[in-house]
Amino acid sequence: HMVELVVVFEDKAVEPVVLTLTAHTIDLPVYVEQTEMYIKYCMVDRLYQDSIVVHNRSSAALRIKFEVPRSLRDHFDILPLNGVVQASSSFSAQFKFIPLPGIFTECADFFDEDQLLRIPVQIRVADQTRPVPFEIRAHVTGTNVSFSSRELSFGSCSIYESVRVPFAITNECLLPQMYGFVSLPEFITIQPNDGFGTLLPGETLELEAVFHAKILGEHRFNIVCTTDIDRHFTLKCVAIGVIPHLEVSHSTVRFAPTALGDVKNTSFYVTNTSNRTPSGDHVAGEVKSFHIAIPEDLNLTASPSVGTVHVGHKVRVQLSFAPKLLDKDVKEEATKMVKDRMMEEYEKKEKSTDCADSVDSATPNLDNVDVTINDMAAASVKMKANYKGYFQKV
Repeated sequence: HMVELVVVFEDKAVEPVVLTLTAHTIDLPVYVEQTEMYIKYCMVDRLYQDSIVVHNRSSAALRIKFEVPRSLRDHFDILPLNGVVQASSSFSAQFKFIPLPGIFTECADFFDEDQLLRIPVQIRVADQTRPVPFEIRAHVTGTNVSFSSRELSFGSCSIYESVRVPFAITNECLLPQMYGFVSLPEFITIQPNDGFGTLLPGETLELEAVFHAKILGEHRFNIVCTTDIDRHFTLKCVAIGVIPHLEVSHSTVRFAPTALGDVKNTSFYVTNTSNRTPSGDHVAGEVKSFHIAIPEDLNLTASPSVGTVHVGHKVRVQLSFAPKLLDKDVKEEATKMVKDRMMEEYEKKEKSTDCADSVDSATPNLDNVDVTINDMAAASVKMKANYKGYFQKV
């Protein structure tokens, strides 16, 4: 091998000096076929192992020694560390890699930004100055699954109803993980898919815990999420089972198909049962009040929406359903119709005029559109003519 180096001086009067370097290379007697080995993705607290094969091309046996950085020795080991490679033969050593949770801090100098760990291994050979370089690379990842909340509070739960509490689960691993909520108490379920699924790397899924109180009083229990590598994550749950002192005659109200502008009525009863226990015994009750909250923009009214029910009595509540077009929807449709009309007029002028820079052919301003009463009326008629029935559940 020959390399020429040119030495240039600051003094331009001095001519550059050319140095020629000549070297002869020879093959090292001890070598490895591949100087790098990539063992892909490795999870914390899991064992990964493979072989390192060292070859000897010389005619004499040579002693070798494997050296690993001190900070990596708790996670990476080679057996045996010392050995003899026979002449024109090979030597196989087994490495074991068990990344412990502290590897990310203890060996931070050997990680890059993509969590790729580079393990430099020096193979020293007796009577050979230059060691044989060898590197093992691996993407090291944790196996944690995190939750938006480690304690789910269901609050006060009626023994006649179910209460849902949403929560999120996130996979912090670089590999997909299967999860499942197993051995759940009979009074709680996890949805969807009954609490089983697969999380992609970095994925977050929204889940729901559905609790149904069987008995009165405070409930404190744990639910356990298990992954496919046998990691267990515990969530604490707290709920209070109560008896609702107000009962409704039926929980589902269905209205008959109702035309726009028409009204359909139905009713249900609210009963004060504070004088009865779950076992059927009679106790002294108390007067209870109720309030019926109806979502906005819903064509539904309740009468009365607020009331008081005496012990053992009931109150009839009438629901009225009167579907109609909302003013905001009519205005949006009217604005759209005006804009369409303005664009049609503009296109007609473009076709009829021969002057490209005519003032009349200027593009209309669609940002500020004036909507008149007639436009609102026309939009209302159009929406009624094209009205499509729908079913709404609240």
